[in-house]
Amino acid sequence: MAEERFRDSGASLFAFAHDVLVVCPRCSGRAVVSATADSSFAAPRRLVCASCGLVKERDGRDSSWGEPIDPWFHEQLWLAARFRDQTVWAFNSAHATVLREFVAASHRQRADPMCPSGPRITTMGMTEKLPAWFKAAGNRAPLLKVLDSLIARAE
Repeated sequence: MAEERFRDSGASLFAFAHDVLVVCPRCSGRAVVSATADSSFAAPRRLVCASCGLVKERDGRDSSWGEPIDPWFHEQLWLAARFRDQTVWAFNSAHATVLREFVAASHRQRADPMCPSGPRITTMGMTEKLPAWFKAAGNRAPLLKVLDSLIARAE
C-alpha cells in the first residue's frame, strides 16, 4: 500500500492552480477556472462551464487561498470530499495526485531550501503546510481511498 518515498518539490499551492475544477454556479456541472493570459499570480481568470455555456471573467489580483473553494470566484471545488470532520480537496488531478503520493509514502523528504537556481521563493511548500491530521500515518489508508475517489472524479 505505502509507497517508499515522497520527495517534496517545494511547489506552492499556486503551482497547482493553473486549471481549477469547480462546481458550476448555474448548472452544478463541472466548470474550469483558468488564467486568460499568462499564468502569473495576478493574471485575469475565466470560469467556463462546458455543460451550460456559462462564462465569467474576473481580475486575478484579488484572490484568497487555503480554503476548499477556488481562489478567484470563490466557487465550490469539484474535487472535494468529507473525511471525518474535515474536507479533503484539490484544485485538479495533478494536485490530487501529489497529495496522494504524499499520503501514500512511508518516508517524506522535505524540499531542499537551495535549488540549483538559488533559494526557493516561498519558505514552505504546499505539502509542508498540510494539517497534522493529513500527515498522520493512522489516516493513511482511509485518506488514500478519498484521494483515489477525487482523482477518479477529475477524469
